[in-house]
Amino acid sequence: MMMVMVVIILIIMVIIVRFIIIVLIITIIIIITMVSIIIIVILILVVVVVMIIIIIIIIIIILIIIIVVIKII
Repeated sequence: MMMVMVVIILIIMVIIVRFIIIVLIITIIIIITMVSIIIIVILILVVVVVMIIIIIIIIIIILIIIIVVIKII
């Protein structure tokens, strides 16, 4: 009777430990994916901001060139 109890307790402990490990692994994977998604979004934002800045600079340069040409003419 005692042995049966010990075996049942051991099985329950193993199941609990496995469950905890699985939950830990799942949470770690979720955290990693969240972090990577956040990093990707930040990178995309940075690229978009840089593109906008470059476009604005190009527009300003073109405007300056047009103004200079008009003054010369």
